[in-house]
Amino acid sequence: MTTGGASDAPVAVLMTDVEGSTDLQSRLGDVAARELVRRHEAVVRDALGTFDGREIKTVGDGFLVSFTSTRRALECACAIQQALDVDAALAVRMGIHAGEVIDEGDDIHGAAVSAAARIMSQARGGEILVSDLVHQLAGAAGLRFRERRPVKLKGLDGAWTLHELLWRADDQDGSPTVAAPRGGGGLLGRAAEIAALHGAVDHALAGRGRVVLLAGEPGIGKTTLAVDAAEYADGRGARVLWGACWEGEGAPAFWPWIQVLRAYAGQVDDDELRATVGPGAADVVRVVPELADRFRELPASADVDPEQARFRLFDAVASMLCRAASRRPLLLVIDDLQWADESSLRLLSFVAAQLATNPVAVVGPYRSTEVGPDHPLASVIQDVARRSEVVGIDGLDTDAVADLMASTAGTDLNADLAAAVHRRTGGNPLFVAEITRLLKAHDALARAEVSVGVPAGVREVIERRLVRLPQRCIELLTLAAVVGEEFSADVVAAAAATSVVEVMEHVEAAVVEGAVRALERTRYCFAHALFREALYDGHGAIARAQLHLQVANALEARALEGGDVTAAELANHFAQAALTGETKKAVHYAALAGEDATRSLAYAEAVAHYERAVGVLDMAGGTESERAELLLDLGGARWRAGDRSTAEHDIHRAVELARRAGRKDVLASAALALRSLGGVSGMAGNERIQLLEEARIALGDEETALRARVLAGLAQERYHSWLPEEESGTAGDLAGQAVELARRLDDLD
Repeated sequence: MTTGGASDAPVAVLMTDVEGSTDLQSRLGDVAARELVRRHEAVVRDALGTFDGREIKTVGDGFLVSFTSTRRALECACAIQQALDVDAALAVRMGIHAGEVIDEGDDIHGAAVSAAARIMSQARGGEILVSDLVHQLAGAAGLRFRERRPVKLKGLDGAWTLHELLWRADDQDGSPTVAAPRGGGGLLGRAAEIAALHGAVDHALAGRGRVVLLAGEPGIGKTTLAVDAAEYADGRGARVLWGACWEGEGAPAFWPWIQVLRAYAGQVDDDELRATVGPGAADVVRVVPELADRFRELPASADVDPEQARFRLFDAVASMLCRAASRRPLLLVIDDLQWADESSLRLLSFVAAQLATNPVAVVGPYRSTEVGPDHPLASVIQDVARRSEVVGIDGLDTDAVADLMASTAGTDLNADLAAAVHRRTGGNPLFVAEITRLLKAHDALARAEVSVGVPAGVREVIERRLVRLPQRCIELLTLAAVVGEEFSADVVAAAAATSVVEVMEHVEAAVVEGAVRALERTRYCFAHALFREALYDGHGAIARAQLHLQVANALEARALEGGDVTAAELANHFAQAALTGETKKAVHYAALAGEDATRSLAYAEAVAHYERAVGVLDMAGGTESERAELLLDLGGARWRAGDRSTAEHDIHRAVELARRAGRKDVLASAALALRSLGGVSGMAGNERIQLLEEARIALGDEETALRARVLAGLAQERYHSWLPEEESGTAGDLAGQAVELARRLDDLD
């Protein structure tokens, strides 16, 4: 928030008021009434300190407060009511709205403040009322709301839909507000699915962990069910950790697991983190490097082959989760598994095998429509199905469709209309809700048939919703769609060469329309992946490439300023922008992403990054020298991934290109790489000996670590060969030269 002008981001405004304060004085006397009011003041100020609220001023017996986080405003309001609940004589009412304000240092003004006051006036003592915008911005599990009928607020245009925030533990009759990145159509008609998920949580709490995969088409309600399971687990005392897979290729390897590990680390102190990570700290830090600062010292990583290194990593993560669960049971939600990278899926299979005797449950929603027999997830499904279960989620039945339509429309409907909508939508909750809104907009809810033009599918419904947004809003949301399913307003602003304030103003319109959800401060996510897909796929290849270039440049600038941007993100956007002619950076960042993936032991992802680099270089017409380097890196990645034959082919290609380009360093590195692949020793025509000898001659007398390694490798190959004694006897001389050179270079590794 800025001082002396408009806030630079929307804020949440909370107003409180002691109901019937004058009556308190007449009933209890001045002294007792004043003590109650002072208790209210103390409770409010204590809560503001806990939830980072800013006290603006007192208004009568109440407070005017602002928050930079809508979630914290809601949590603070609940905490205040819960603390005051013991005083039967004291009833406090509250109102919350969000928007931009004028900050004058010791006071704030604006429409958001007026609206919060008007909303508060509609509340009774003990109630928290919020605007529809705040309800949509909530995005927080565990918060429940009850929708009120639309009302007119004095001095404000239109009818306002208000929601009561239910803060008492026994007040469970509201419809849940989900904490997931995307919302669905509620939990109507899902008794069997809920029972399966709650049962998995119950089994985990009893020490019998399991995995439940939720399979269904887009919009069917997978994430909503996962959120319900998360709320149930949280209510039973489990710790809930959420990770979501990223559509496209911009995320680092193990991305959903990185989110899970970060979430856990953010909830515990250093001592507990060290205890739960245990001896696997060095391996876990490979995946989440920022955790290194939480440990006093890290043991050196063991020098083992790639497969052993990956096993150590998987065992370290699984052991960490099991140790954490021994302190407090865990529910892990890994959303959108259809987009998971191969390494994340391998880790999921490994973790699933450890759960039978541990209090850990894993829920994994995925789009069944995108997982064919050749999809990497297919083998995981088969593996998990042996130990746990796959829950298929079908469309709602006619009765559930009728209930959902009534809930969406706010009124009972003709049963024949519900049946007609069921036939058109197949019971897909997202489709049903959108069709209901469309019918309501055309005043066609009283009819027995669907009498307006109905979209052919969910995708067309989404497109129709987006069309209602202003053109500038659509332009900015399209850039946001290029960034990803989650996006930051500052990145979109930089890509669009505009201000963060303008982006947020337009994104707020999409929030109100239900296309976007607010996460925290300047971060947002699309309400459903289909919104992002509709925006992204609505442009041709050239237009998308230009948009990717704008985002890539914005992210690169952020990275240069020290922002948290991965090489994989930059590689993805610059590669997608290759059609614009920006290919050098695409190759550069793809190679860096390959190095990052290798360090994280994500070998399949390293192969993909290097393949992308080679592909872009081919398109750009790169030099033989550049191609030789990349093929050498690609060959090494393939070897670590277990593909020895293709690795050997790539390295041989690198050798030929290195010879033609005069790259003796690449030639020498390729000779060493071929030696690491292994093969039959002792043959007089051993190719490894011939290449190492060629490299030794090419390097001449240069004083480099590379030459020392070539000499050492050649010495070992000659020693184990079936060459005549006068030739193999030179092995000792070569080994001596290698050791002497390494000592001079202080490089005995």
